[in-house]
Amino acid sequence: MRVQLAVPVDAKDIDTEAVKKVFPYGQLLPIEIQRGGMRASSGIALPAMGDKNDDWIIAVAAVTVGW
Repeated sequence: MRVQLAVPVDAKDIDTEAVKKVFPYGQLLPIEIQRGGMRASSGIALPAMGDKNDDWIIAVAAVTVGW
């Protein structure tokens, strides 16, 4: 299984271990991360939830399954 993520943040900021947990079975190739996605304003920041600003981070994901 191949997973590609396009995100508007640095690749080091992506928790790939959390992404891997979404796939309960099958052989997962290393997750590929590239620049892309979108950053948008949500209009609200919740400091109690750890928010530093009102950014929404939107990722584009492609999952390819085959054998």
